[in-house]
Amino acid sequence: MSKFSVNWIPAFFLCLLLGTWAYVAPLKNALNIGGDDKFELCNAQLVERHPEMAVKLQNDQPWLHTLIVARAFAILGENAAVPRF
Repeated sequence: MSKFSVNWIPAFFLCLLLGTWAYVAPLKNALNIGGDDKFELCNAQLVERHPEMAVKLQNDQPWLHTLIVARAFAILGENAAVPRF
């Protein structure tokens, strides 16, 4: 038996706890979303909620990016952390 044996169960639960906390923590205190990011998040949110409005949007990002973020919002929820993954 090694002198530096690690019990993996507490390490796994610690990583799970920190990962969960990082996902549900309020982002308004952790990072400042400014400039173009707000616009892009709003575009993706609008496309996710009302896909028919996509033809009326002015978008300076590639549409594939907006559609991927909109699908991620539909699957994972509307959270500003979702496009950051």
